[in-house]
Amino acid sequence: MEEWQSRLSDDLAGRDKASRAYLDIKAVLLSHRVPPSTFLNIKSLAEALRLSATPVREALVRLAQEDIIFQAPLGRGYFSRAFRIDELASEFEAARLIASYTLVEQRDRVASELFWTFAVDGNAPSSNLFEHSLLIERFHLRLGELSQNLRFQRVMEVFVERSRFIRLHDLSAPGRLEEVGEVMRDLKRSIEADEMDAAVEILREQTKTTIGRLPDMMQEILRRAIAAGLSAEAALVRER
Repeated sequence: MEEWQSRLSDDLAGRDKASRAYLDIKAVLLSHRVPPSTFLNIKSLAEALRLSATPVREALVRLAQEDIIFQAPLGRGYFSRAFRIDELASEFEAARLIASYTLVEQRDRVASELFWTFAVDGNAPSSNLFEHSLLIERFHLRLGELSQNLRFQRVMEVFVERSRFIRLHDLSAPGRLEEVGEVMRDLKRSIEADEMDAAVEILREQTKTTIGRLPDMMQEILRRAIAAGLSAEAALVRER
């Protein structure tokens, strides 16, 4: 019995370490600070995370399954990858479609339950970059929940995580925070007035604008990553 409990404890500890490695490496990769095609050395990553190689290897397998990194053929290791513009555009469009569906099909629940999403800086979206980004994330996550569809909810969760760094980059452009803030205020007014068709159109236009900005944003993000030339290990050390 004691031996079984010991093995169970060791197994749970191993899973916890693998989860930690997964989350830490994933955060660095989704910040786009590591140039594409950077080799992800298991031993070096383990040293940077102060873990053994096993949980790091498990983390990389999981990240490869999620297409955040890619595994070279014939077991030649793992590499970072750049997200393609068409993939990113598809994720933004999928989030818009789910949000639009929920606004129309669950309009009564949305009107009564979504108001708290805008409770940042009083009645209006915040002028703070990070708070504003959080506001947008909360909006999408809540609509995912209100859709009453677990698949839609998961899509929204993944979208929020994968688009976070791009969203912050977008909002940091001159005048962009104010522009998006006005869009969110219009969206808030439409939802409160139960004008869901207007809200859907606002989302459509805003998504179209963001997707149109993706090529330039990704080019700038990748340019900075290449100029910095950080390895995944170096980025992890900076995180600490």
